[in-house]
Amino acid sequence: MKLADKPVDRKQLEHFDVEFSDEMRSLTAELEVHAEALKNGRRLVDIELPESTLVVMVRRGDNYFVPKGQTQLLEGDKLLILADTEAAIKETQQNLCPPKKTHQK
Repeated sequence: MKLADKPVDRKQLEHFDVEFSDEMRSLTAELEVHAEALKNGRRLVDIELPESTLVVMVRRGDNYFVPKGQTQLLEGDKLLILADTEAAIKETQQNLCPPKKTHQK
């Protein structure tokens, strides 16, 4: 079997029409931006992200684009995240989709 004939097993993400090889060591996730995440500013650079995390693409409605640090994020934007560890994905999720605070009486 030639290398070119070898079937490639890929993972596909739900909102992004992107496929990654299972051989890729980094992890990917799709995360939605919630209003609480924008409290310190709307620019991507204002969002606290782990050092090993990269926002690869933004989906806003039917539009897709590669963000820069100065990109203004909106509530409901979907971000394609690339990270080295599951812990980095979880931390990013907590920063973008923080749990709702409950008030105790």
